[in-house]
Amino acid sequence: MRPRLDAVIRDMIEKGGYDVVINKQSTIYAKPELDITAKVVELLNKQ
Repeated sequence: MRPRLDAVIRDMIEKGGYDVVINKQSTIYAKPELDITAKVVELLNKQ
């Protein structure tokens, strides 16, 4: 699963112009609208 997850995230970074992606467990606080988890899951399910 990890290789698929990494590929989806790399693709999102390239296409979405993200400057940084941080593991949720390493984050103390982030605005909910910055959370890309749902989008990542959606793209994984399409594979």
